[in-house]
Amino acid sequence: MFRNNGMLPVYTALFAVVFSGPLIGLMKFALHPDHSKYNSHIVFIPLITGYLLYAERKQIRENERFSVLYGVPVILAGLLLYWGGSHTGYRLNETDTLSLNTLSVVVCWIGGFLLLFGPHSFRIALFPLLFLLFLVPMPTFLVKNALLILQAASAEVSYRLFQLTGIPIAREGIVFYLPGISIKIAEACSGMRASLTLLIISILAGHLFLRHAWRKGVLVLSTFPITVLGNGLRIVGLTLLAMYVDMDFLDGRSLPHLRGGWFFFLVDLVALGGIAAVLKRHEDRGGRKTIPSHLA
Repeated sequence: MFRNNGMLPVYTALFAVVFSGPLIGLMKFALHPDHSKYNSHIVFIPLITGYLLYAERKQIRENERFSVLYGVPVILAGLLLYWGGSHTGYRLNETDTLSLNTLSVVVCWIGGFLLLFGPHSFRIALFPLLFLLFLVPMPTFLVKNALLILQAASAEVSYRLFQLTGIPIAREGIVFYLPGISIKIAEACSGMRASLTLLIISILAGHLFLRHAWRKGVLVLSTFPITVLGNGLRIVGLTLLAMYVDMDFLDGRSLPHLRGGWFFFLVDLVALGGIAAVLKRHEDRGGRKTIPSHLA
């Protein structure tokens, strides 16, 4: 049996050097003010993946097998993706080209893990390896569609909340007309950043704290209604403050407008934590063995 003797860090470093161009471009992209609103999480993904792999290191080492059969085809697929991204870049915008190149790097890393550790260790490390896919910036078409869905959902929730206040309101799609004021649910107000961050947190929390797939799925799916409701409350709250206190509350440069999102994100996070706690408690109860009455 072949033992790799800690070659994974060497392999990772080697591919980091080979793909240093797209990786450096990825970090610059994620930290750039124009792109960071939807991609700032990228800088944390390698750290989280590294921790998860470290936590499973004992089982990974116990099941490692050098596997050319599984590893080489995946590496070749990653290199083919990289070649395709490099030769079709003139057809894609900067974000989509970077997405394709980053995906190729992730596929190569996964292939390298399969090569050095084999399929048994791969199954153990499946979650942290797939978690690396969050390194890939969202393609343009996916961002546009997600924004449209979140805008429409936020507009619907906001409209219902406005109706509950009793304030006269008229609506045309994502535009609302209230006494003395009109507002539009712009892309920046769609809650996209909070939704993506909460989605990643829910997937990670489900892996760490829940065992059953359906409970993990419930936790992940709950992020959509949580963020949409939180975003609706934020929109209505800022609008009411503008109507009855100061119009500057709707100024995108004002402190309440800029920082209000953080407050509601914390509320969303608490709500997600509450759902996770309920799912965990029921899971623990279901996992307890019933003691027969004659042994009690």
